[in-house]
Amino acid sequence: MRRVPMLCLETGCPARVWEDGQSRCLDHRSTSGWARRPRVSRQAAGYGAEWERLRRHHLASRPVCVDCGASTELQVDHVREFHGLDDPLRLDPANLATRCGRCHARKSGRAGGRELKRRAQQRRQR
Repeated sequence: MRRVPMLCLETGCPARVWEDGQSRCLDHRSTSGWARRPRVSRQAAGYGAEWERLRRHHLASRPVCVDCGASTELQVDHVREFHGLDDPLRLDPANLATRCGRCHARKSGRAGGRELKRRAQQRRQR
């Protein structure tokens, strides 16, 4: 048990948490993180059969990462993010790039992607 309680991490909750290894009060533990997010199918998110056909064709014609040249763990990345199923960028072949998992994560803002974007912005300003 903690000697000093911490506030629940749920926004606006005044409850205090005494248990070690816990960051939310009993009221918010079961509703935090993934449990709160509604699940969306691949089709509803825009990655159905049409996308799978385009993805397979893209990987067959461009089988290496555009950033590092890797040929394993390849993914198809939307260069510019699409918004909704009717957005023309969703299935535009010119808006796709082959990236390995590591470069895709970096570019998409996970695992240091923000740093890469910051550096690119600095280069443009010079």
